[in-house]
Amino acid sequence: MPLLKLAPLAPADARTSPVSEHRPRLQHRRGPGSSRLNGLARLLGLAGLASGLAACNAVAPSEASPQPGQAEQAPAAQTKTERPRPLSSESEREDDPVDRTSQAQQTLAGLDPRTPVPLHPMMAWHQKQNMMNHLLAVQAITTGLAQNDWAAIADAGRDIGSSQQMQQMCEHMGAATPGFTERALAFHQRADAIVTAAEGKDSAAVLSALAHTLAACTSCHATYRQDVVDLSTWQNLTNTQPEGSEAHP
Repeated sequence: MPLLKLAPLAPADARTSPVSEHRPRLQHRRGPGSSRLNGLARLLGLAGLASGLAACNAVAPSEASPQPGQAEQAPAAQTKTERPRPLSSESEREDDPVDRTSQAQQTLAGLDPRTPVPLHPMMAWHQKQNMMNHLLAVQAITTGLAQNDWAAIADAGRDIGSSQQMQQMCEHMGAATPGFTERALAFHQRADAIVTAAEGKDSAAVLSALAHTLAACTSCHATYRQDVVDLSTWQNLTNTQPEGSEAHP
């Protein structure tokens, strides 16, 4: 606050006036001590103003307004914690390789009119190995005929001929499919004639017995197809409980 400017003293004849009586008091109040008090008041006022401004600018973190960068990052943080939702639409299911494979297998099963033979994976693979061995035996028989190798023909005939082991295997493979075991056994029984013809060194009889054996083979494949199922499903279909896990049949 600016100091009041004092007027010069009036002449002696005017000092007795009411106004002049107050002037010495004003001068006394605005002496050197008064200047120091006014300076201190100014300092205190500036300090209070600075403290008030600091209090206004100090905002609690929880009450602070979000910065532009923070507002943009919030959705990204929520996206990271989102759980993958299940495939609901048909287009999304088509993008799943496992689902596409399953659909393809179902489509193939619908196109194939043959009777399914339920087998769990280990059985299905063992059956395929047997089929490959049967083809190798047929190749050995035809090669033996071309070379007049009767011993090789007889050995190959025994590989696919009937036996107690073959009977047990066919019964196991056809446990869930009526009629399959009988057809499989017929194939092996016909192959026995190949051995007999080879022992007699009769090439015509070997060819006749081989043709009769292959007829049983192609007839069975034209009637049945593999249907791979899990072990639990196969057990339910056959009402059996194999020893251990997926044991080799």
